[in-house]
Amino acid sequence: MVPASPSPKDQEILTYITLIGCSLSLFTLVITVLLFITNRKVREDVSMKVHINLVIALILLNLHFLLSSRVAAVSSTGVCLYMALALHYSLLATFFWMALEGFHLYLLLVKVFNIYIKRYLLKISVVGWGEWNNLSMKLLLS
Repeated sequence: MVPASPSPKDQEILTYITLIGCSLSLFTLVITVLLFITNRKVREDVSMKVHINLVIALILLNLHFLLSSRVAAVSSTGVCLYMALALHYSLLATFFWMALEGFHLYLLLVKVFNIYIKRYLLKISVVGWGEWNNLSMKLLLS
């Protein structure tokens, strides 16, 4: 395969498609979080809490991805480093929350019985948002 670089006109069209798609996705994700906050019955379900953590990770990813093109135009090393770290963190958090969704579905659909885990949401939150991200940031900076 020979990589072809798009023409400037095609590049501009692709930029607009990306901007519109990410903005629409971000808008619907924010609406999802607002609906979760306003519905008390939904907030009590552990499965919905796992879903909302994934949605929040996706919101962070979309926000940082939308801002990355503007930051790339700025020649500030600090801002560029922050954006790289934020994109890396939010992408890893999104991947891990998707994996945790799969684990949660495994518990619900395959194990079914005796699936009580003490402080379950806290434990998966540590995995989804936690220390593995700090370790990856240290590795990225070294």
